[in-house]
Amino acid sequence: MAFGMEARGLPVLVSANSLFDHNRGIFRKIPEALTDLDWALDSAGFVAMARYGKFPWSVAQYVDLALLSGCTWWAQMDCCCEPEIAADRDVVRARVKATSQLLSMCRNTYLDATDQHRHLRDFTTHPMPVLQGWLPEDYRESAELANRVLNGKWPDLVGLGSVCRRHLGGEAGLWRVLAAVDHVLPPHVRIHAFGVKGNALARLSEHPRIFSTDSCAFEFRARVVSRQAGISKSIDLRLGVLDQWMSKQVPAGAEQLQLCV
Repeated sequence: MAFGMEARGLPVLVSANSLFDHNRGIFRKIPEALTDLDWALDSAGFVAMARYGKFPWSVAQYVDLALLSGCTWWAQMDCCCEPEIAADRDVVRARVKATSQLLSMCRNTYLDATDQHRHLRDFTTHPMPVLQGWLPEDYRESAELANRVLNGKWPDLVGLGSVCRRHLGGEAGLWRVLAAVDHVLPPHVRIHAFGVKGNALARLSEHPRIFSTDSCAFEFRARVVSRQAGISKSIDLRLGVLDQWMSKQVPAGAEQLQLCV
């Protein structure tokens, strides 16, 4: 599958959960197939909370993985705020604060490691901050808390979490969330919106803050196709479905976005 992505020049977002050996409690060696790809590392916050109720790995383990991975960027460990995880406003607020604490922990662990092994600075990056919440004011608070951790020194790219099933409009819609963080983020900062659904991609390209998003929609479609046809979900099938999915996104205006798959 990695060779197919490389041939298509597509960046790839890899979940930390897919690299973790749950029986041994350690991360596996980075697959060689990833070394030639433009890929990013996601901390798998939603999967960790939904399946295990917590992160199965420590901050130190995750940062070590990022340091040795060769990825283009890596997201901080963060606390998602979807309703099935954060059932009320108090829990959402607590998870927003915990996300800023995890940013501090990831940064400090990264800085300690690169102070001890300075050569790592040549091919690694600081953790990408991820803004969390549910209502626009949550994201504004998340950005303000991150600003304190960063001492006002923002990277060029930050993540926007808990938005994979968002509509563009409405009280908690993406447009209002983006407007809320726009007042806090410096002009140079752009956003990776985690998992925005397909019908919002074209409209998102209109927003100057949005740089990239990711989607596993083609994997879900490949699963459906293989089940309905009674055939194996082979690499060729998955790549064929991916090509069909991409062809629908680009004419819709998503060519303005960097799509991670």
